[in-house]
Amino acid sequence: MSNIHDLKSFIVEEFIPDTHQDEISDDLELIKSGILDSLSVLKLVAFIEDRYDIALDPSEIDPDNLNSIRAIDALISKKLEQSSVV
Repeated sequence: MSNIHDLKSFIVEEFIPDTHQDEISDDLELIKSGILDSLSVLKLVAFIEDRYDIALDPSEIDPDNLNSIRAIDALISKKLEQSSVV
């Protein structure tokens, strides 16, 4: 199950409100492009944990996992899969 639509909606609404979500690609580098900074990463992590009822380990909160919508979606899917196994 893809979470891309929810992620794009949140990112556009919170961080780039003058942009339509169709204008950003799933692979746009959110951190490298400056859309996300350290404070917005924390806000994004809080959204992910609340919205998907998961807890991210500190080691998972890194640019590799949070730099694109596709990477964030993969992280969420992995965490949801892990929680359903337990």
